[in-house]
Amino acid sequence: MKKYSMKQRIVTLVNAAIFLGFLGLTLSTFFESKKTGLDWAMLLICLGIFACALYYEYLKYLYNDALYTLNFLLDPQSAEEKYKKLCKLDITHNYEKNTGIFEVMISIEKNAPVKALELIKKNEKRFRSNVELLIIMYYYQIRAYLLLGNAKKVNEVYSDALVIRKMKKRPNIINYHELDGLHELALGNKKKACDYFKQVDGSKMNPKEILFIYSQLAELTAGEERAEYQRRIAQLKGVANP
Repeated sequence: MKKYSMKQRIVTLVNAAIFLGFLGLTLSTFFESKKTGLDWAMLLICLGIFACALYYEYLKYLYNDALYTLNFLLDPQSAEEKYKKLCKLDITHNYEKNTGIFEVMISIEKNAPVKALELIKKNEKRFRSNVELLIIMYYYQIRAYLLLGNAKKVNEVYSDALVIRKMKKRPNIINYHELDGLHELALGNKKKACDYFKQVDGSKMNPKEILFIYSQLAELTAGEERAEYQRRIAQLKGVANP
């Protein structure tokens, strides 16, 4: 599995070219100057800007690495450690304040639904800032309440999610068949839940998301069909941790 998409690689290369160009121009201008006090001041300012840009890119790298560890390496413990390292290095606390989603994902993967719901409540204002984050909030609330066996709350949140689902330009950041499957599972309708999970298109999903669907199907099927999903689960984990 590739750690970075082609788009991410192109962006990284373009940013690197801009940074190196900026640094080269700064040094060239300085060495050709008379090296007055103003020239030294400008050099220090430009180098400071360059250092800040590198610092920002490094933080972004750490965050993407934590996401990759969670979504592709399927290692929530290591992902959480990397995220904590990021927060310690982030002197502006920007990631700590604005990435509640990551902590919620970690909590769900570690089967800690109460913590996930607490984090959602803490960051609810941010989750409600746009429709994409809102449907993500509903999705993880449903996952959390399902883990807690609270069918009533699952049904309530699912009803809220249906409002977004009916929008003409609904966000496709989650799979709505999966939402249907989770809802039916909470209601005890295992056959319907299984049918919905089978309709989930995994072509645009990351390994963590696919693994969850396969895990549900392995629980809801039997015989050779269950064995097949178990084989796929083992294969996914094997690729993630060769």
